[in-house]
Amino acid sequence: MNFKLLARQEKEITKSLWKIISSNLQIYALMNAVLDLFQNIIPYKRAAIFSLFRTKDAIEYEVTRGYSREAYNFLKETVAPKIQKELKVHNFETIILNRNLVTMKSTTIQAESILVVPLLHLNHLIGFLMIELDQPGTINKKMLEFLGFLGLQLSVSIENARLYRQIQRESLEKSLLLEVTKKISSSIKLKEVLNLIIDSIRQVVPYDAAGIFLTDRNGAIHPEILRGYDEEAIKKASLKVGRGLIGIVAKSGKGVLVNDVRRDKRYIVANKNTRSEMLAPLYWRRKIIGVINIESEEKNAFTESDFNLLEALARHAAIAIENARLHQRLLEQQKFEHEIRLAREIQKTLLPKRLPRVFGYEFSAVNLPSRLVSGDFYDVMRLKKGNISICIGDVSGKGAPAALMMASLYSALKSRINENWTVNRLVSRLNQILYDHNLPGKFSTLLLGELNPKEKVFEYCNAGHNPPVLIKQTGDIKFLETGGTVLGFVKAPPYKREKIQLDAGDLLFFYTDGLIEATNQKGKFFDMHLLLDILRACHHHKAYEIRKSVLRAVSNFTQKDYLDDDLTMIVVKVH
Repeated sequence: MNFKLLARQEKEITKSLWKIISSNLQIYALMNAVLDLFQNIIPYKRAAIFSLFRTKDAIEYEVTRGYSREAYNFLKETVAPKIQKELKVHNFETIILNRNLVTMKSTTIQAESILVVPLLHLNHLIGFLMIELDQPGTINKKMLEFLGFLGLQLSVSIENARLYRQIQRESLEKSLLLEVTKKISSSIKLKEVLNLIIDSIRQVVPYDAAGIFLTDRNGAIHPEILRGYDEEAIKKASLKVGRGLIGIVAKSGKGVLVNDVRRDKRYIVANKNTRSEMLAPLYWRRKIIGVINIESEEKNAFTESDFNLLEALARHAAIAIENARLHQRLLEQQKFEHEIRLAREIQKTLLPKRLPRVFGYEFSAVNLPSRLVSGDFYDVMRLKKGNISICIGDVSGKGAPAALMMASLYSALKSRINENWTVNRLVSRLNQILYDHNLPGKFSTLLLGELNPKEKVFEYCNAGHNPPVLIKQTGDIKFLETGGTVLGFVKAPPYKREKIQLDAGDLLFFYTDGLIEATNQKGKFFDMHLLLDILRACHHHKAYEIRKSVLRAVSNFTQKDYLDDDLTMIVVKVH
């Protein structure tokens, strides 16, 4: 076919183009209509129109005819950039290129030649139209000039359609942003909020993979919500602040837009198909709390408009996340306070309401709970045979778990205390019970003793507890250390017992670690040396006076209105 055009034909084609231009503001509809028109001018089997970003030489919109998916991908990523270079070489004139200039693959470009019509706006290349030619020799210079003229008219129309699409998009984005903000602000459950955020982003910026990553105080980054990622690959990436694109954004607080991650050394591969990536920091009160990351398998998939939108959404998301976190912390605090109240009630029920009165002896005891109830317990009780049982211990841990373990241990002790067992045998049995039923890493100290008031003999077994102090009337000091290891830690350790003879004027002082580990404002401990000095100075006093003297000394030392740990003590004075 001869493509020489008469003046009348040129007018008809120009009129048809203007009709297309005036009736199409949708860019894809416009580009498809133009390809239909060019089919009437130059019948083709394969053709394409590419529209470029204004700020970079990358494809923003495209319409193709006759290309397979594989050929289209190669055309977009390899052939199109080479055609752009050839247009620059030829001063953006309408040209016919030999196929070998842009590709050697006949599967992509089947014809020997390609007609390329540049789309120029204000002397700037905004795209091009390409048609594969089976008969390139039939197109003369006049035809090329006319096609160039059509390209200029089409360029104006594409710019108008692009502007119209941008206005439409901005309006939609504002509407969606408002809708998304309302949606994510309506929930106070953290997981629900994170899911709403990540799913809402897809409404305004389509993606193939996305994630919300939150930071902790140690500089680690945790993937809280993921879409389209291999979770194992994310774990292997060992995300840290300052490492990889996510880590860099978490450190700098500046968002990043990457058009091709294959050319960015900062990218850590978590999805091998990813080509584009966009990240925005999550800010809360000038502090970076995390990063929103979205990825696409298309190169140059995200625009500056997308990036600005993601950053705006991230600002709203950060507020919603912190509100949800605050609510979560409040719930945890309420649960914790409930556990503390429960633990305190359990502890109160186990502590003795009154101490026995025994001729020739004085008993005084106190348990002062800390802000965080721990596992201190004690008892002084009269046995059926007339002797007095004295026990004091400290269960590991704090709160309800420690209190429940303490209750279990105390119940086992009470149920066996009147059996005719030696103190070390009973301690051994208690160890076995805890070991068989306890959680790993949980244990308890215990000092169990039995006082024979008539004989003034005290027999005891110390299972890893702070050794009580015996101060003789003469001033000599003995620590009650005989026994064995803590309860519940080893299956069947040996436990020994010891008998000590008491005399009138002697003082027995039992305590938990909350006493000697009380700290002052400088972090210094109220240690054993201070305790011994006080006990020496007042061991001739009555039992309750000794107790008060020790508590007063601790209060003066710490200068605090609270305790860091439970403080328990038992004072036994012999007359």
